[in-house]
Amino acid sequence: MRKAASSPVWIFNFGCRFSAERPDATSRKMAADKLDEIALSRDLSTNEMMMRANLANQSGDWQQTRQMYIDLISRNAKSEQIKASYCAQLIQRDNLSEAKRWLAQLTDGSSEKVQLQALIFAKENKAADAQKLLVSFAQHVRKETPAALATVALAAEAAAKNDAAATNGKMSPLWGLAEQLWQAFDKDNAESESELALFYARVPQGKRLTQALKLSRSELQNALKENDEAACMDYITVGIIGLHNSREALGSNSKPFDEVEKWINACRAREIASEYNLDRKLSELLEAKQDKARLESLYKKLIQHPDASKLDQAIFRNNLAYMLAVSGRGQDALQVVEGAIDQLGPRGDLLDTRAMAYIAAGEHAKAVEDLQSIDNRGESTASTLFHLAYAQSQAADADSAKETLNRSIEMGLDSDSLPQEERQMLDSLVKQLGISLEKPSQG
Repeated sequence: MRKAASSPVWIFNFGCRFSAERPDATSRKMAADKLDEIALSRDLSTNEMMMRANLANQSGDWQQTRQMYIDLISRNAKSEQIKASYCAQLIQRDNLSEAKRWLAQLTDGSSEKVQLQALIFAKENKAADAQKLLVSFAQHVRKETPAALATVALAAEAAAKNDAAATNGKMSPLWGLAEQLWQAFDKDNAESESELALFYARVPQGKRLTQALKLSRSELQNALKENDEAACMDYITVGIIGLHNSREALGSNSKPFDEVEKWINACRAREIASEYNLDRKLSELLEAKQDKARLESLYKKLIQHPDASKLDQAIFRNNLAYMLAVSGRGQDALQVVEGAIDQLGPRGDLLDTRAMAYIAAGEHAKAVEDLQSIDNRGESTASTLFHLAYAQSQAADADSAKETLNRSIEMGLDSDSLPQEERQMLDSLVKQLGISLEKPSQG
């Protein structure tokens, strides 16, 4: 399986990424603290400053992010990469007027400028202009460097996800352009089936799930014949990504899930991969399927598996505890997550899960305490702040809940990316507090 197509890191800020693990801000905080410590003894290098700015952005500290980018640009006035990264941050915050001023400083016809301009067009409800720009650029790069079509295809995906007209379940026409570009890339580049299959898996609402599974099925059969473990695992992953992104569209239809499970079992029968690695893939599949009964049993098996590292065990405990918490089994969840905390200490992600368990158990003051501790340590995410706001509201502190939820929204809380149980919590909270989920533009 070929590696994923290369593209500037910032372009992925506008997409979504599947992960079976819950967010962890502890490592981010540790990295930021280390860079701040270095800065006390010497000036940070350009790369270190870029890293620190990105960490500040992930923490929701826009003022620090903005100042660090301005400092970076003043030190590297000719660097279009830094200007493009800053422009992307501005677009992400819907500060399009300032983004356009920085965009004007980029070289006409450059890949960065084209991709960013397409994003701005999409956010301005000008999908036709974005499509025209990307088609023209694709025709140019295809003549010069056929492999670069992948970058244009990714830009089309990013623009599609940010199309202002694509609301209430409506699909952006830019998805159709992205498909054409990936198909052209597939035609021009040998052994590129993985990129096309991954694209089909990423298309929302399950609109291209059939195509993703068809391509993956064909490639998996070849990999099984060749006893190629890496390729087998990769195409199983493609199937799981597609199912995860299609879960709501599939409803009660379990046939696609059953097919991917058969792929896992085929690898198991041929002993192509270890039982432990295949069970991990099965856990990802069952998570996408929301088969909680089987998933609970499998997590317990994985926790006890001799191949599981201490970190793996804690991750499985954390995932199991979270699942139990959102299922209303607060006391069971508390017992499980305490085991993870015993293994790794009071990390932010583990305290967040324990807080969810406390919420499920009706112990809202304890939930507030855990989530406030995360915030005091500078490890909050949009998700943990939302959890804190919910716990505060349940503890009858509506004023604090409103302030905290607004912070979460400013940090980029996305209701569409939340699990169904948390979307229900958010809907209830928003109704109770009477506020809008729309993120304000930041200058």
